[in-house]
Amino acid sequence: MIKTPAFWDNKGLISTLLLPRSGLWLGVSALRTALARKSEASLPVICVGNLSAGGTGKTPVVAYLYDWCVNAGLRPVISHAAMAAAQQPRFGSIQKPMMQRSVVTSR
Repeated sequence: MIKTPAFWDNKGLISTLLLPRSGLWLGVSALRTALARKSEASLPVICVGNLSAGGTGKTPVVAYLYDWCVNAGLRPVISHAAMAAAQQPRFGSIQKPMMQRSVVTSR
């Protein structure tokens, strides 16, 4: 079982000073969620992501899902959240025409 780092339970000066910011973050996040518009994708979507930014194994999962889809006769497309802002792919391998199925990852 994965253990949480010891510093997560440490109630020091820095964590006490940052406590008001956590409330602000919570409020802004709740407002953003409340104002978000729901949308429906026109193609099947698989979203791979979590609350941790890096080192949690998302890339190997996406690679496995991509291979699985190809072996199942599908033609997946890999995308990620940064592409929406840039309006262009960041990886040369994704510059393909729209395909039948879509595999979408988040950062």
